[in-house]
Amino acid sequence: MRLAPIVGLLLLMGPSTGSAQDIPQDDSDLLARAQFAIDSGALETAASLLERALDRDPFNKSVRLGLVDLLMRLGRGEDAEKQAEILRKQSRNDAQVAYVSAAVAFHRLDFEASERHASEAVRLGGGSVEAYRLRAFARFMLEDYTGYVDDLKAIVERDPKNADAFYHLGRFYYENQDFSEGLAALERSALLDPSHFRALYFLGWCQQAQGDIAEAKESYRASIEAIQALRISYGWPFTDLGDLLITEGDYGDGLGWLYQAVRNDPDLPYSRYKYASGLMKEAPTAEVEEQLLKAVQLDPGYTEAYYLLGRYFQAVGEMEKSREAFARFQQLRQNPEASPQGVKRGR
Repeated sequence: MRLAPIVGLLLLMGPSTGSAQDIPQDDSDLLARAQFAIDSGALETAASLLERALDRDPFNKSVRLGLVDLLMRLGRGEDAEKQAEILRKQSRNDAQVAYVSAAVAFHRLDFEASERHASEAVRLGGGSVEAYRLRAFARFMLEDYTGYVDDLKAIVERDPKNADAFYHLGRFYYENQDFSEGLAALERSALLDPSHFRALYFLGWCQQAQGDIAEAKESYRASIEAIQALRISYGWPFTDLGDLLITEGDYGDGLGWLYQAVRNDPDLPYSRYKYASGLMKEAPTAEVEEQLLKAVQLDPGYTEAYYLLGRYFQAVGEMEKSREAFARFQQLRQNPEASPQGVKRGR
């Protein structure tokens, strides 16, 4: 996520030409050398040049904002926070500085500071959509769900065509079992942005939860089409479409979608688990073992995968391995472990 544009550099000059050595080194041309370094991908060099420019002109807000951006891109969050603190001291009551400070704090997982700075940006910026968005996510991480929803609603009031805000609203409503509100928000998101594959996927979830199976399958397929067009990895709709088809008795097509799920997103344990589950309905083949072992390698706390692994080893007569898998299953039932990917393992 790009936290703050390099406003000073990009506004002051166009694309660089020539080599860095050919460019003079007076005060203004330090910025030209920095821009050349950015264009060349030499971000550490660019950051060093901006630091030199700030030694000469410590109150150049645009250059310091650019340095904050570079430091964040370089993973130097602590240094970025120091620069943001200088900006706050130099430019009090500045909405842009407050927003950048909020973004830096969020990246550093200091959600209280992020919420505080974002609130200041909202107040100073006259209700900036981006400030509301950042504050919404900070509030979500602080488990202030009322504030989270209020901020999302503020976004769609100011920007009624904001598909992403409608998606997050719909997702929140769904997770809280408010399927009608979730459905309405997700439909709106998908209408505004037909390529919003996540909105289409969760729309399918809501439709399936309400028993609209035909519509759910269409939404899953629309999500898959968007994913394929964008050429990205996101195995969830492939997986749930395949699982749904198998539940309906369409084993061949269902298994085909589960296979595509693994091909599209090989690092998603959920897809591997569901594919193994589908294969087990026919026979305990070696591929079942392969998929389950990969699933628990990706997610060592995947409780359901260990249960199925125990059943598989039992079916092929490997009783010691079966006992080990069932023991791990019982251990995880009593002491669940969070997914290392930070996502749910299913519905």
